[in-house]
Amino acid sequence: MTRYHAALLLLAVLTGILALGARQAVAEDGVEIAPGDWRINISNWRDPELRGAIDDSDRLERRDLSLAADWQINGFEAGFLYAHQPVLVRSGDPASNGYFHQLNLIYGQRFGQAHFRVVGGLHGSSNMFKHMDFHRDGLVGSFSLLWVPEEDLLDAFGVGADYRFGRFQFYPRMDRAFDFGATVLQVRLPIELSLRDADDRWSIGFERHGEKWGTLDSDREVKGATYLSEWRFEVSGLVPIAQRGIRLRLAAGLSFDTTLRYRDLDRGQVRDRLENAAYGRIAFHW
Repeated sequence: MTRYHAALLLLAVLTGILALGARQAVAEDGVEIAPGDWRINISNWRDPELRGAIDDSDRLERRDLSLAADWQINGFEAGFLYAHQPVLVRSGDPASNGYFHQLNLIYGQRFGQAHFRVVGGLHGSSNMFKHMDFHRDGLVGSFSLLWVPEEDLLDAFGVGADYRFGRFQFYPRMDRAFDFGATVLQVRLPIELSLRDADDRWSIGFERHGEKWGTLDSDREVKGATYLSEWRFEVSGLVPIAQRGIRLRLAAGLSFDTTLRYRDLDRGQVRDRLENAAYGRIAFHW
């Protein structure tokens, strides 16, 4: 771990510790603010090879460190997420250093039986943030609009849009939870399926994941975008710890059907398929 990554991790931990006081619900002028849910997530992938690679150096180095929080305020949802995600291509001459940052702001609201949620943010390579040199490919967003019937077989249905399928795309959403007492089966078509303990002590999940980042080359002349999309299978469990109110979750998973699209200075637009890759994840919640 470099000094930069150590400083980033220390900053995330200190921010989380300072935010412990935000857990308590407060009431001001009749507005109820639910305790904030703060999360630190650290993930690391076993370096996957590029499919068809002829050299062991044709690999992808990938990590994820994020800090996030959200609050519920009288039917409103507000939150943020900061993430540092190195996606380092070790072949060719990619038009980006691969050290990606993203800052998201989250807003949601209920209108009767309808629930609207939108996420907007800046996603880009580190030199975009260092030099404050942003372009439109660094503007990233997603949203969902769901209808929640009071008495229906479906818990919710509607539409969503994000980058899970390799580009910004709309898709139908149908969400349904099946409660079997000790376990809960959550179905979110077409992107997620999970089985978990009723107390959330363990979970087994299968989901679609996707990201987009704006990019600049080292001379800040070539502007582009990098897209990553994949399926993930993950098993996780809570680890009891002495500190009351803090939860530690350990997870292991597999990324498969992973596609990476990016700009290469010599080859132009490149679309690489990656071999399946195992990963581990540590998450703190409070």
